[in-house]
Amino acid sequence: PIKMDIRYEDQIEAAVHEVVNKFGGIDILINNASAIYLAGTMKTPMKRFDLMFNVNVRGTFAASQACIPHLLKAKNPHILNLAPPLN
Repeated sequence: PIKMDIRYEDQIEAAVHEVVNKFGGIDILINNASAIYLAGTMKTPMKRFDLMFNVNVRGTFAASQACIPHLLKAKNPHILNLAPPLN
């Protein structure tokens, strides 16, 4: 495992670099990081929304963007996006 914060692209880039150096490439990216706040729109503070958006949307995009150049070299590349259950 590599400790990083998915909200920061420099940490993503460093993790991708470390993985490629250790394993020689990337075959799959599993976007599993997520943040959730189970409240209605009127009860969700913008700070919470920003966290969810930065982790769930921006982080997923940034990780995908960082991995795609390496995935394009793989024989059978995949990106798997997961989300937490809502119950």
